[in-house]
This record gives sequence, structure tokens and C-alpha cells, in this order.
Amino acid sequence: MHASSQSRLSVAELCAKYGNEDVHANHVTALALQLFDATRGLVGAPAGDRPLLAAACRLHDVGYGVNPRRHAQVSCEIILQEGLKGFTDTQREDITAAIFLHPARRKSDEARAFVKRLRDPRRALRLAAYLRIADGLDYSHLQDATIVAVRKDQRTIRASIRCGQCPQNIAIARRKSDVWRAAFPIGIRLIRAARKTSRPGPPVEPGLHVCEAARRLLFLHFRALLADVDGALEAKDSAALHGVRVAIRRLRATLRVFRKPLAQTSAARIDRDLQRLNLALSEARDLDVLIDYLAGEALQGRLGRHPRWAKFVSHQGELRRLQQATVRRHLRGASFIALQNRMGRFLRLELPRALQTVPPGSLAEFGRRTLVKSLRRALKLADLRHSHSPTKLHQLRIALRRVRHIGGFFGRLLGPPADAVVKRVHAVERALGRIRDVDLALSRIQHEGPTPPRLLVGQLVGRRHAAEMELSEAWRRLEKPKFLRALRRQLKE
Repeated sequence: MHASSQSRLSVAELCAKYGNEDVHANHVTALALQLFDATRGLVGAPAGDRPLLAAACRLHDVGYGVNPRRHAQVSCEIILQEGLKGFTDTQREDITAAIFLHPARRKSDEARAFVKRLRDPRRALRLAAYLRIADGLDYSHLQDATIVAVRKDQRTIRASIRCGQCPQNIAIARRKSDVWRAAFPIGIRLIRAARKTSRPGPPVEPGLHVCEAARRLLFLHFRALLADVDGALEAKDSAALHGVRVAIRRLRATLRVFRKPLAQTSAARIDRDLQRLNLALSEARDLDVLIDYLAGEALQGRLGRHPRWAKFVSHQGELRRLQQATVRRHLRGASFIALQNRMGRFLRLELPRALQTVPPGSLAEFGRRTLVKSLRRALKLADLRHSHSPTKLHQLRIALRRVRHIGGFFGRLLGPPADAVVKRVHAVERALGRIRDVDLALSRIQHEGPTPPRLLVGQLVGRRHAAEMELSEAWRRLEKPKFLRALRRQLKE
């Protein structure tokens, strides 16, 4: 049942009523319209498509708050039930068709039947082609993609895209260009433009609301986590699983940094879920570190011909293969799917609402206070560096890692002082990490499996001693009074 013309809502009213993620929708709209304006003369798209495209882009996720997994279908249902002020029934059907097609379902039976009912299926495909590419370019939800140039090259349109934080935006948009190939006689190529800087900084800029800063950081690290999941499941090398665990740690660090502004959200529950996931993956990652060390040229040269070496290395590899079942269970299971859904609601619904209720404050002052407090807490744990307890050493490492993450999060706001803290803290943290890797390796090889060559134990003990010396020197530089006094002065300024 359609709404009467008098009761229809406008695009803005629908967005407000259903809690639309406007920051993403507006950026997708801007990208789609820019691409439309630059190419419509080349592909033969009529100017009358433009307002329909704008409406489809603004509303393509309006149903997310009702049902995240079916948000495209629900968005269509909302528009058809509520009506859409300023558009005819035919135009409204074309808008909903573009929205229906913006996920990856163009060739499904449901999609074919949906499009077949339209009076002008070609127009729906044209709208969907622009919407899908633009939506892919903001896959990160960081609004960091910009179209810097569009030109025609023989039978292909070449669009140069610059992405500061999340280059996989372009890969996603390329996959989503399938509808373009069906809609237009001229193909399109999305090319990554050179970055303005060699290394992008964190997405936290001056003047942001604290909740917007949290949203950007969380989206960045959540997309990084998802990007490495397939690689971790395939287990072709150790890098992907390491990337997953690093992303989880950064997500948890962000949730804790912004704990007070996010107190009325599900942030605490998500933090606990991430902690459980990281713990479940830790055994496989520890084995990766050990196996990578055993495969090093230095050890192979010294121990490769030892009679027990091949059996010992093979046993570690078998343990890692057994652990892969745990990795698959946790990254494919229902709990991980639930975590993704919960994270989606948190990022796309709860955080935009928090922007309306949490006082903004000064983000730079928030970052300064948080960095100083975390550094002070870490320095109070100085005596732990002399401990022989792996648990206490890891406690110190976690505290330092938190300082490093905070310095990285707010580096663009705090400048050189934050960079100096990150550099010195990271040196201490690396030494502690090497000590932990050795302790875990010694515990594993001495208490389970085949007897290791004695030379290997000696190598590990020597590696630990070298890391202890490195730790002593790095800590001395970190707590140097002159450095700390200058740091406090610079941060206050």
C-alpha cells in the first residue's frame, strides 16, 4: 500500500525518521554525482537521471537500522510504503530498483524479476551503475576517496581515484563496476592516483567531534581486520593472521581510549567480544612466530643437519596445522558473524546518535590528556621490566602498546611530541616483544613435543639476553628526565 501524495516524506525526512548514516550517504552521493557529471555525455545518460541518482544515493542504506543484513530490500520497502515527495510513481520505482541492485545481486532471479517489472529497466541499471561504484569507493566509511580526474581513452573511461586511508576502496569499487558494463556501451577503469604524501596519517583531524574521531578510527581498523580474514583462513603465510590480531588490538585500544564518550553504547560488549577472539587466535599466532624464527637462514645454517632438527621442525608445523582448525572455527563461526553485525550497528547507528548527545569538547585537549595519562601509568610500571614473570612483563608491554596507539591516533593533532613518544615507547615495546617470543618458545619446546637440539635452547637464551640489553637502553631513553620535561612542556603548548 503506497502513501498518498499528501503524506509522502521527502528524502531528508526519510533519512531523519530512520536514523540514516548521513555522513556515508552524503559522500556516496557526492562521488556518484561527480562521476555522473563527468561521464553522462560520454555514455548517453540523460540529465533527468541526476535527481533520481541523488535520491537513490541518499537513501540506499536507509533501511540499515531496521535490518542490516537485508538493508537494501528494507530500504526499498520503506520508500514504497512511505512514498517519496517530489517524485512520480515511475521515478520512485527506478530509485528503489537502483537501491535494490546496489549490493551484489544483479544476476539473481529476484533481481531479474524486480527489474523486469520496470517500465524502463535501462534507467534503473544506469542509476545502479553509478551508485554501486560510489558506494564501493566509500567501503571504508571514512570518506577518504576522491575522484581527481575522469577522461575517455579509446573505448574506456578512466577515473583516477585517490584514497588516503583505505586503498581497498578501489578494489571494492572495481568489483562493483559489473553493472556499469551491463548499463553502458563504454567500459570504465578505476585507477589509483598517487597519494599527496608517502604515508597517510590517522583519520583524526582538528575540529572533529570526539565520537566522530572514534567512528573514523574504528571503521579504519575494522575494515583492516576484515581485509585480512580471508588470508588468515587460507594460512598461506603468517602475515594475514598477524594483521587480524593487530587490527583487533587497535580496535580495543580505540574503544578504551574513547570509553567515557561511548559509555552509553555497546562499546564495552564489543571490547569483550574482541578480547575473546584475540585470545582464541593467540596460540596459532605464537606458533607462527616460532616457525618463522626456526625457518630463518641463521638457524638453518647451524642446525639444518642436526639429526633431531627435521623432526622437531616438522612437529611445530603439525601443531600449527592443527591450530588452523581453531582459526577457521572462530573466523567463520556464528560468533564472528554476530560480532560483525554488532559492530555494524555500533558504527552506523549508535555512533551517529552519540554525535547528537555527547558534548563535543576539544579533541586536541582530549588527546593530550589521554596521552599524558597513559604514559604516566606506563612509567609507574617501570619495576616490572626487571621481573622474570612473563605475565608481568606482558602487563608492561600492554601498557606501553596503549601509549603507542594513543600517540598514533592523535599524532596529527599533537604533532612532533606525540611522534617522539611513539618512537621511544615502540623501542621498549619491541624489546619486550622479543623477550615474550623467546619465553613462549622456550616454554613450548621444553615441555612438549620432541626434544629440541641443545644449540637451539642456547640460541634462544642468547636472544633473550640481547633483548634484555636492548630493553635496558630503550627504557633509559624513554624515562630520561630531560626528554620528559620537554615533552610535558611541548604538549602543554
